[in-house]
Amino acid sequence: AYDLSVYRLTSGTFPTGTWVKDTLPSTINTVAQEDQPFFTGDKLIFSRDGNIVYHSYQPTNGICGNTFTQNDCWGPEVILVGANGNSTASQIFAVGEPTVANYDGKKYLYFVFVESRSVQNFPGIVDYNTDPAFVEIP
Repeated sequence: AYDLSVYRLTSGTFPTGTWVKDTLPSTINTVAQEDQPFFTGDKLIFSRDGNIVYHSYQPTNGICGNTFTQNDCWGPEVILVGANGNSTASQIFAVGEPTVANYDGKKYLYFVFVESRSVQNFPGIVDYNTDPAFVEIP
């Protein structure tokens, strides 16, 4: 939590230019577990507490300038793919590892999901199945 950042090129060119680290604002960096960010240029897609969410980047009216650190630059959280964290059989326990690809004019979100297959007779032991999946996104 509180550790998603971007590196912004301030002078020169990739890879030898000068880079500045911008820690993303509190609307992005919450107390939740956040990881595996993927920035499309207009959306920041990442895993948050077992779901895949995004925040739109909205640099309107010059508020954001050349930085990503302002809360006003980011839209509200939208859940793209959700999980219920339930270990009951046949439930989607968690989703994660988001990756975005453009193919044939469409945008796809690839991810993994964890399904609870069965609850064992031993306390606290659950049989999980992990598989990859994808969905088309706007």
